[in-house]
Amino acid sequence: MRTATEIAKNTLINAKTLTRHSTQIKRIAGGISSELKQHRNGFTRQEIEILSKAEALLRALASTHTKAAELKMTEEDKLASTKEQCELAIKETFSALTSVEDRITLVAATFPIAIRNRYINTPDDLEFYTKEAQQRLLHKLTDLAMATDVNKATDHAWKKFIAQRPELIALHHLLIEKIKKLSPWLHINQQ
Repeated sequence: MRTATEIAKNTLINAKTLTRHSTQIKRIAGGISSELKQHRNGFTRQEIEILSKAEALLRALASTHTKAAELKMTEEDKLASTKEQCELAIKETFSALTSVEDRITLVAATFPIAIRNRYINTPDDLEFYTKEAQQRLLHKLTDLAMATDVNKATDHAWKKFIAQRPELIALHHLLIEKIKKLSPWLHINQQ
């Protein structure tokens, strides 16, 4: 039987679902226990042994799932906390980007398929894909921060973005100019 740690690490389901699985398994074990108590004389000795072993196995399995759910909940809480810390850490950097250049370079750096497949044709498209890029960045930074440190991960990402910014602006200058022409008010707050 797998351990609670193995179940928690290797499953994609959340703690709530693991808890529900544990409850379902306990109910099955309880049903077997009730049948054994009520109809003990109706079973052969071999059937009673088999059902007793099944009940014990199911109770052990339920206990393992309960422990796995607790481990998963701890992991989910840590992930949520790290994500909040990352959101605060990028508030003054990535989340504060307002100019057309900055938004397009952010999308190009974090969600390049949107640029490559020409999904951005209007200011509304840019707005949508900027938010999508910020969410992707936040997800990636959260994963990195879980392995290292929030400030280290966000600072490294920001420095890397700033270093690539001029090259990305030069590469996507035609798109930048196109969006600026469509919405002159978007580039008023350029930095």
